[in-house]
Formats: sequence, structure tokens, C-alpha cells
Amino acid sequence: MGSFLSVYHSTLNPKFEKEEIAVEIAREKASIVTVDEVYTYYGSKEYQVVIGHNDKGENVIVWVPERKDKIVSRLNSQGVTKKSVLKKLYEERKPKKIKSVKLGIERNIPIWEVIYYDQNDRLTYYYSDFQTGNFLKRTTP
Repeated sequence: MGSFLSVYHSTLNPKFEKEEIAVEIAREKASIVTVDEVYTYYGSKEYQVVIGHNDKGENVIVWVPERKDKIVSRLNSQGVTKKSVLKKLYEERKPKKIKSVKLGIERNIPIWEVIYYDQNDRLTYYYSDFQTGNFLKRTTP
């Protein structure tokens, strides 16, 4: 059992290392002092998304690219909420089940990515602009 845990931990270690580096970059570049959430967005490029509060107490989102691309930072108040994105999706597409909702970035544009099952049980990806909430694209693999 111990060797299984060791292999499991070593497999996850690169992910945790990337997240730790992203948090340090977010602290340095966006003055984040508390971190609420960190996760990986896998789009056309991989980003670590760091969500937290800056030294002024404002909610901040920082997208840290895997490569040496531009770091993008926005105040939470500069975009639409998760709740409003879901409301619009339910009104327009009537999803059967939501699988995940998270922030991402494509072509340096912060986005909301919603993965859901449609009425025909097809897995569907729905993207909307973080700032405006406008629909960008929808794909069904």
C-alpha cells in the first residue's frame, strides 16, 4: 500500500508544483495575498487559474500560462458571475446536467467554460466571454 501511495503522489506532484509556481507568480504580479482556489485550464494552451484576494481585499483572478506567454489578471468585478453564465445557458440551451463550470482563457480573452450534457446526453462545451457574458462558441466532441 505504501508503494502505491508513493507512486500516486509522485504522479500528482508535477500538477501541485505548477500550481505552487502559479500562486507565487500571482502573488508577485497581481498582489494576491490570499488564495481561494487554484486549478488547471486545458484549452488551446494550458493555464493555471489562481483565484484570491489582493492586498486591497478585492477578488482577483490570475491566468498564469504554462509557457512564457502573457499573464492575465482581472478583478472579479470586471466580469460576469458564474451564476449569470449558468442562467443564460439554461435559458438558451436547457442543459440536462452541468458537469463543470470554470474560468479559462483563449487567445488572451478570459472566458467561462461550461461543460454540460445536452437534452440528447451529448457532452457539450459552452464558452462565453468573461467580461461581457456574450456567447463565444459551443462544441460537441
